[in-house]
Amino acid sequence: MAAAEHKLFLVETHSDFTIDRFRMNYRNGRPDKPDSQILFFERQDKHNVVTPLSIGKSGDLPAEQPEGYRQFFIREELRLLGI
Repeated sequence: MAAAEHKLFLVETHSDFTIDRFRMNYRNGRPDKPDSQILFFERQDKHNVVTPLSIGKSGDLPAEQPEGYRQFFIREELRLLGI
């Protein structure tokens, strides 16, 4: 329904789980699936930097990612575990 109506969605999350599930569903979706990307926001000095990460047709992310991208999710997991 959303695709037929050409809807666009912006989802804000700090959840690696949510992103990974989206990527898996994206990979297994229809061949006419729309383009999707992750916008990674990172604080640098006194401003924010936004890095778009395109999601490939097979659900993959680009090989080159900001160093802080995976580090963010690792820190979140450690906080969740109380470490």
